[in-house]
Amino acid sequence: ITISLGAYAAATVTPDEANQVALKKAGGGIVVENELEYDDGILVYDITVINGEKRYSMEINANNLAIYEYKERNIDRVDYGVNPADAKISNIKAKEIALAKAGAGTVISCDLEYENRILVYDIDIIDGKVEYDIEVDAINGNIVSFDKDYK
Repeated sequence: ITISLGAYAAATVTPDEANQVALKKAGGGIVVENELEYDDGILVYDITVINGEKRYSMEINANNLAIYEYKERNIDRVDYGVNPADAKISNIKAKEIALAKAGAGTVISCDLEYENRILVYDIDIIDGKVEYDIEVDAINGNIVSFDKDYK
């Protein structure tokens, strides 16, 4: 699903506020995915949290923080592929690093993944008509890649 820039403006809740609700529901952990999307016509943050050996997936309303969908399951490391415990910096710190590099904007997604065998946070930022895709090394906080696109 492609989300227009207007959808980000329509969200009254920030990604960080949605992350806090997700972390509270999961009892802590680390947010490894946060995507803004429409589900049945409702703008939601689709968030994945890892806490210990559990994976929590939930959809949180982007306007009132209501939890619309909630799933909890044991992690299958072969299926999931990423061990969040390997990350030495938090997704919050990674977003701070990415925002400093971009200069301004709103974080619209932050995913923990492997890129060329390096554990990175893949962060998307929108600032007006500019979209940034920044990868931050999850071990040392260095910028691994930086892309700037004009929409």
